[in-house]
Amino acid sequence: MTVNSPTSSMKNSKTNLIPHLKLRLSILNLTIANPNNENENNMNLQEYRSNLETATAHAPTESDVDAKLAAEMEAIQRQIIERAAAKASKGAIDEAALQSLVENELAPLKSRLDDAEMALDSAKKLEELIANDSKVKARTKALVSASSGKDPVMEVLLPYYKAGQPNRSKVMLLSPPSFGKTRAINALGATYDLYLAHGCSPDCDENSTMLGGVLPDGKGSFMINDGKLTQAVRAASEGFNVLLALDEILRLSESTVAFILTFLEPRDTATGKRYFLTTRKVDGDALEEISCSVDHLHIIAAANLGAIKPQEALWDRFDQKRLKFTFELARSNSASILREVGGIDDIQLAEKYAYAMVAARRLANEGRIAFPLSFRRLVSACENNPNPLEYVKESLEGWCTSWDSVSGDDIDDSSTALDEVRRELA
Repeated sequence: MTVNSPTSSMKNSKTNLIPHLKLRLSILNLTIANPNNENENNMNLQEYRSNLETATAHAPTESDVDAKLAAEMEAIQRQIIERAAAKASKGAIDEAALQSLVENELAPLKSRLDDAEMALDSAKKLEELIANDSKVKARTKALVSASSGKDPVMEVLLPYYKAGQPNRSKVMLLSPPSFGKTRAINALGATYDLYLAHGCSPDCDENSTMLGGVLPDGKGSFMINDGKLTQAVRAASEGFNVLLALDEILRLSESTVAFILTFLEPRDTATGKRYFLTTRKVDGDALEEISCSVDHLHIIAAANLGAIKPQEALWDRFDQKRLKFTFELARSNSASILREVGGIDDIQLAEKYAYAMVAARRLANEGRIAFPLSFRRLVSACENNPNPLEYVKESLEGWCTSWDSVSGDDIDDSSTALDEVRRELA
């Protein structure tokens, strides 16, 4: 008695599985066994886990997969035939009945393979989207960095900022100088359609810098040029997802703070909350007023904590997130910088720099050196030397040594104090 093999009839339904063997096991939610047999299913699941884990190093060919799948199906067929033979010994069983039995037994397997194929096709489309869309790619990279603990600053920001969606509040990122704030905000900005960064200043003409002003047009006349704030609102009003970063916001003068406070308070409209801004351009017989949805314009601020005390009204417009210096944060940020800027994946080097930062910060607080080590110094070292810690050691005198305020000469005790930092870098 001959039973038609299901391998050829099902080959087309599983062909698209072959290119996707390298996908994570979580995508492949199927078993190739009796769906009612939990132990057998677990064994098959473990077998697939093993196959997928080794797929990167030993990518299977289509014939390998064909052979494996065919062998699994043939094993099921043998079980069916043995069961049918047992029934046949007790009474006659015709070929049509046996064929029906085979099809019924294999139906769950085919259904699971079809479901898996659909899931894998969806996963492939997602992978293609990530690969081809720079914004999605940037967001994915940021999420991976945050979830893995490689970028603790990004971990603070991501819950509040997602392009095109309401942000829970405007964040003011606070820390000592050179803490990785700008680097994280720049990475976040890459996930938006437009990213604009403005360095705040106490200058009396800061309002004009943010709004825009009159500039030569190069043709013998003048033009009104949009400032960063106006650019941000105008782009957001056209439907672009914009991130506006206000760096060193605590430096703003009282007059600029008074101006920006009004803008930072959105108005309720029939279409939701919107920011409104009066620009320097003329619209008819009045100055132009533009507006945008708060969903399209996200605002983030950053500042170094120091002697400047912020104005309470400005402080209340933001949700403050403070980054406190810890050894763990220093190690994590250092590892990220070494990897991304220097191409060095070495946690021990990151730990050495973190310990050196701890020592330098203590010496600076004691007044024995002028400035502590910072993350920006490590970035500079990675850009200038394939052995960044050697570069740091060679540059310590210039970076950190205190000097006499009258003569300008180095203070000997300060130079000696740096020996402690050098020992941590060794």
